[in-house]
Amino acid sequence: RERTFLFEFDRRWEQQAGDSFRYFDYRAPISHVDDQLLGSCDLAVADPPQILQSVVDKYMQVIRVLLAPGGKVLFTSEMHNETYFIEEHGLFAANFVPKASAAL
Repeated sequence: RERTFLFEFDRRWEQQAGDSFRYFDYRAPISHVDDQLLGSCDLAVADPPQILQSVVDKYMQVIRVLLAPGGKVLFTSEMHNETYFIEEHGLFAANFVPKASAAL
């Protein structure tokens, strides 16, 4: 059965996501991650609050324990972090640059 989970610090999202919501604080130990989800995620999408190397590293620690074999990672970041993502985490840049309209 396919499921989507939202790992989020802001508990205001809990009402929207319902039982798919998982409170997530990247500073908490990995042992706080739901055991039932370890090694079960096919895709992890990460948009951390800060793009500091220490924050990225902590996110990647959690992502690695969540990913199933062959799982994929989509991580938002600024292009100047590309070398760090490649060298430290084996991630590469995609040629997608989002654009917002004035209506947003």
